[in-house]
Amino acid sequence: MAFLCGMIGLICIVILTAKFLTRISAIKKADEFLWKLHKPASGILFLSAIAHIAVQIPFLTSKSMQSKVSGIFVLAAAVVLVAACHMIKETGLKMRIHRILTVALAGIAALHLAFRFL
Repeated sequence: MAFLCGMIGLICIVILTAKFLTRISAIKKADEFLWKLHKPASGILFLSAIAHIAVQIPFLTSKSMQSKVSGIFVLAAAVVLVAACHMIKETGLKMRIHRILTVALAGIAALHLAFRFL
């Protein structure tokens, strides 16, 4: 179950990162389609993260420290990303921070997944 929740979260991160890539590459149709998926994917990402954590609690002693720490950083990056979007008013700064945190979130999630197999 934890693996399924993690994979659902990963799919959401891929969708959200693809939105970032279509925006900077000016692929208009794909960007519009992914914009419609942006908020639902974000919501599903948070729900799957909460479910992933809840299911993993009994197994925390058997997981590596890297896996635990990277998981905390993935969740923290996602929370900061959403908070920054709602708190920063200047559009240019908001989007720059949003893009940086999106790349960070995807990278940390990739590390978290890699630590699962180490």
